[in-house]
Amino acid sequence: MRFIVLTALAFAGTAHAGKITVESAQPLQGSEGMFRCALWTQGEGYPGETDNAFKTAEAKIVDNGAVCTFEGVEKGRYAISILHDANNNGKIDLNVLGIPKEGFGASNDVPPGPMSPPNFEDAAFDFDGTEVNMALLMRYLLG
Repeated sequence: MRFIVLTALAFAGTAHAGKITVESAQPLQGSEGMFRCALWTQGEGYPGETDNAFKTAEAKIVDNGAVCTFEGVEKGRYAISILHDANNNGKIDLNVLGIPKEGFGASNDVPPGPMSPPNFEDAAFDFDGTEVNMALLMRYLLG
């Protein structure tokens, strides 16, 4: 009987976990590299230092498109960052002026500031723990 109760409690804890699916709102500029996504619960390092992200996901790009999926996501406040990592080096590449050379995006389609990336607070959204599909604007600043 104890096993049944513990099993029921374990499943009850995951009943509120949902799924967030993310894709680019427009075709990517090429099919090389990887489509990388990060799910954030706080702003430290957002959007580029993905070691600080809550979860990360990546997808192979096919025909200029890709989809990342985050499963088991609890109800809460999150932000997402996306990257078209064209050279597949696991990070966003910047030119000498600090301008991204690869496509990037953020939840709520938050644009970057004049000299800064999008911020967490502007990109944050409330997730109800069910399922949501997002098509986010991919920004290519250098063509």
